[in-house]
Amino acid sequence: MTRPPRPPRIWLFVTFATLFPLTLAALLFWLGAEYRLWNDLREEADLSFGRRVTIIDVLSELRAAESSQRGYVITNDGEFRARYRHWRSEIGASFAAADIYYRSQPTHRNGFRGLRALATAKIAEMDDVLAIYDRQGAAAARQQISNGEGKRLMSRLQAQLDRIIRDEQAIGRARLQAYHDRTDMLQRLWWILLGFSSLLLVAALVGIWRQRASKYRLELSAFEAAQRNETILNSTIDPIIIINPSGSIETINRAASRMLGYEPAELARRDFDFISDIASGVGTFLDRIGLVDGELRTPFRTDCLVRHRSGRKLPVDVALGVMPLSDGEHIVASFRDIAERKRIERLKDNLISTVSHELRTPLTSIVGALALLKRDTADLDPQSAGLVAIAENNAQRLIRLINDMLDIDRIEAGKLKMAAVALDLRHVVQQACEDNGGLAASSGITLKNVSGDDALMVQGDPQRLHQVLTNLLSNAVKISPKGGQVVVSLSPSSDGRRAIVHVDDDGPGIPPEFRARIFGRFERAGSREAAPGTGLGLAIAKEIMTQHSGELWFEDRPQGGTRFSLSLPTMLPTMSVGNRKKEDDVKILICEKNA
Repeated sequence: MTRPPRPPRIWLFVTFATLFPLTLAALLFWLGAEYRLWNDLREEADLSFGRRVTIIDVLSELRAAESSQRGYVITNDGEFRARYRHWRSEIGASFAAADIYYRSQPTHRNGFRGLRALATAKIAEMDDVLAIYDRQGAAAARQQISNGEGKRLMSRLQAQLDRIIRDEQAIGRARLQAYHDRTDMLQRLWWILLGFSSLLLVAALVGIWRQRASKYRLELSAFEAAQRNETILNSTIDPIIIINPSGSIETINRAASRMLGYEPAELARRDFDFISDIASGVGTFLDRIGLVDGELRTPFRTDCLVRHRSGRKLPVDVALGVMPLSDGEHIVASFRDIAERKRIERLKDNLISTVSHELRTPLTSIVGALALLKRDTADLDPQSAGLVAIAENNAQRLIRLINDMLDIDRIEAGKLKMAAVALDLRHVVQQACEDNGGLAASSGITLKNVSGDDALMVQGDPQRLHQVLTNLLSNAVKISPKGGQVVVSLSPSSDGRRAIVHVDDDGPGIPPEFRARIFGRFERAGSREAAPGTGLGLAIAKEIMTQHSGELWFEDRPQGGTRFSLSLPTMLPTMSVGNRKKEDDVKILICEKNA
């Protein structure tokens, strides 16, 4: 049974409405702390590596340049002179980089300019010492160094650097305080946002509650509709099974439960193949069941089997339908128990078989007696001789009817046996034309055989193939108007692999409403032009051709009438007997039975 939907629970919404602002507040506190820590680290990095490190690097480079200059003066080593030139260029590059930092700091600009002026003076002092060295020698240069001017300049540079660093620190602290003030302001804004968000949340929760209540009412309405549908489904006398797109059983009605011996819960989610093989094979269930573009190729299937809980198989007819749902296309299978119909059909088949066999023996004797009387018609008057001929024709017609009924019985029982001998299809066609020539002449119909002289070897039962052709020819003669003609032709297919026989008539054609069932049993056209008969001939002919791996079909002729055609696989390539050369290796031995 389908359970009704549960009503919404208010305590869930109250809990969510309480926890959400608390969680949001805790998150804001954490974010504020993290944000302050990150700002401190960023401030320290900006101050330390942006300005102080740069000017400290300048002082270090000046010291390195001074050391290189003095090393050259003392040792006269050219490498020291090269190093001096290197550090002198680096000092210029460092001041250029530091100038970028101080452009946006007008309060620090004067201190930086003073530092740069001292550095320029220091560089000039070192250049002068080197110039004296070049002009007057090492002793004069060392004397210039010993007067202490370079040392005083370095002291002043150090003092100026200390002042700049102190100023930087003071301004940095002020900026940090301003940044913290801004952070406090942002936190106040966050609190305001929190209050506003809480109001929005309350409004949203009210809306969600109303939506949930509306959804509950809709689900309740859907549940009641499902209950009605379930009641309708269970009140149906035919067993019905609903299968999901994956091939699993979703539900069965009470009739299906009674027929299969399972409770609905026992078959729920079981594969449909568990009870039936109508969707056997490889692939998805919908492919195996024959669903193409939302439609079933074979929506109605007869003579199927389903498995009962006890293991026995039940004969059923199955009607399939498609039920599109949101999760895919479901299949609705409706079963009709045909066990009683099968029993009646078996009784009918037994009756037909018994009656046919019981009638055939006396009819054979009657036909034999009438044949003897017909042979001695010289002793009978014309009226009696005519009556004997009529009696013989009707007795022969009854025998053909009984033979057709026996063939149908054998076909249904799977006992219609076919011989498999090599034969020339030309001879079968010729014999059939000769046997039906008298019927055509008595009906005022011209029967023409326009088959060629080429041998067309096939493998089959000559008597059964003769039976098929006789049926087609007799139907064509009976349906053609007086003075018309029936034309029989035999030819190979374009690839030489099949032999094709055409039987053309001048009849009125086949009614459109009769075309789909023309090869059915006991089917006859309802028009006045329909040929007399039992409606079994074409059904038997179709089965004979099927067992010969052949085909039987019909089509309209452009000039009027109908063409019935049959095809059979050939045994050997088509060859003209009269034109075959003597040196050909291939030979055909044709064996005929003269009867």
